[in-house]
Amino acid sequence: MSEAVHFDYLVIGGAAEACIASARRAREFNVSVALIESSRLGGTCVNLGCIPKKVMVNCAQHANTFKTFADYGFNVTCNGFDWSVMRKNRDDYIKRLNVIYEQNLKTSGVQLIQGTASFDEDGSVLVAGRKYYGKHTLIAVSHFFACQLLYSCIGWWSSFVSTDVPGAELGISSDGFFELTELPKKSVVVGAGYIAIELASVLAALGSETHMLIRHDTMLRSFDETMSEQITDFVKKGPIKLHANATVKSITKNTDGTLRVETSTEQINNVTALIWAIGRHPNTSTLNLAKAGVSTTPEGFIEVDPYQSTTKSGCMHKFGGVYYAVTSYKQQCTMKLICAGVDEKVVGIHMIGKGVDEMLQGFAVALKMGATKKQFDECIVSSFIKTLANYIHRNFRSGDSSYIFGRVGNNAFGKKP
Repeated sequence: MSEAVHFDYLVIGGAAEACIASARRAREFNVSVALIESSRLGGTCVNLGCIPKKVMVNCAQHANTFKTFADYGFNVTCNGFDWSVMRKNRDDYIKRLNVIYEQNLKTSGVQLIQGTASFDEDGSVLVAGRKYYGKHTLIAVSHFFACQLLYSCIGWWSSFVSTDVPGAELGISSDGFFELTELPKKSVVVGAGYIAIELASVLAALGSETHMLIRHDTMLRSFDETMSEQITDFVKKGPIKLHANATVKSITKNTDGTLRVETSTEQINNVTALIWAIGRHPNTSTLNLAKAGVSTTPEGFIEVDPYQSTTKSGCMHKFGGVYYAVTSYKQQCTMKLICAGVDEKVVGIHMIGKGVDEMLQGFAVALKMGATKKQFDECIVSSFIKTLANYIHRNFRSGDSSYIFGRVGNNAFGKKP
C-alpha cells in the first residue's frame, strides 16, 4: 500500500451544494483540501436530480404552452417531438457543469481524487488501496451533514421495488429515466410521491400514454391533506391514467419486447417503460461507517440525537441536498438586496426577471415587518434548488448588494455586476 496522504480537510463526495462549496470555502482559509468522488461531479442534483429534471419539466411546459398558441393568434404547426435532440442538449449541458465544477476545484487548489471511499479502523479513508487522512472529514455521498471532526452529508439512491415482485428487474428506477434513448410509447409510473408525479407529467405532456399506479386513493399523502387531494384531482382530470388502490403483482416481457404489468386491480399490456418511483435510500453502504465509530439505522441513515450529534464524538448537523434550459436563449435575472445596520435589516429588494412580479409580493410583507438578512436565510428553503427565490438565500453574503445570473450574450452565469 502506498504511503498515506494527510489533509487538513477531506471531503467524500462531489455534491455541488455541500461538498464542492465546502471544499472551496475551506481553501479560503489556506488549508489543504482534497475531494473524493466516485462518479461525476455535482452529485445527485446535478446529474440525476433537480437540474436534468427541471430541463425535462421545462420541455414539458413548452409542449403544453404550444397547445395554446392558436388561441393567441399564432398559426403554427408542430411537426413532432425529437427526444434524441432534447436528450443530447440536456446531457451536454450537464457535462458542461461537470467540467465547470472540476475547473473550480482546480482553481481553488482542491485536489480531486477519483474513486470509491471507505473508512478503515484507524480513521483513515481508503480509495483504490491508498490511505488518506483528514483532520476534518465531510461525508457528502447530500442531505445530512456531520462534524469532529467528522462531518456527514448523505446522498441518495433511487429505490427499487422489493424482489418479491416477479419481473421487477424489467423496470427502471427514476435514475434510469434519464437514460431513456427515446420517448416511451406507453409508460407506467409506480409511486405516489412528487418524483413519480413529475416523471409521469413530463411523459404525458410529451405524448407518451402514461399510467400511474398508487397504493392508496390519493397522492402525496404525507403533505397537507387539502393539497394532496387537489393534486390527485388535477391528475385525474389530465392526460395521465390514474390507477388508485393498486399494487404491482408481476411483470412479464412480451415477445415484441414490451411489458405486461399485472396489478391488484387489472392488467396493463404493451408497456414500453415501467418506472419505479417509490423513494430514495441513503448512499452509505460502502462507507464502512462502523469502522469510523458512526452508527447507522437498518435503513442506512446516520443515527443522531435530538441535537443531531452522531455516535462519534463531535456533532452532526442537517444540511439540505433559476432557470435551467437547453436553449441558447436565457433571460438574465438581476436581484438586489439592500441591508442596513449591523443586524442587516432588509430595507430594499429589487428584481428583474421572469416571475419576479409574483415573488416580490411575498417579500414585500417580510420587508414591511422589518425582516433581517439572517431571517431571510433561515426562512427561504434552500432545498428548493434552482428556483429564483432560492438565490436570495444562496448568493448574497454580507456586503453584497446585487447578483446577476442567467446569460445574455457573453455575460457569465452568477457574476456580481
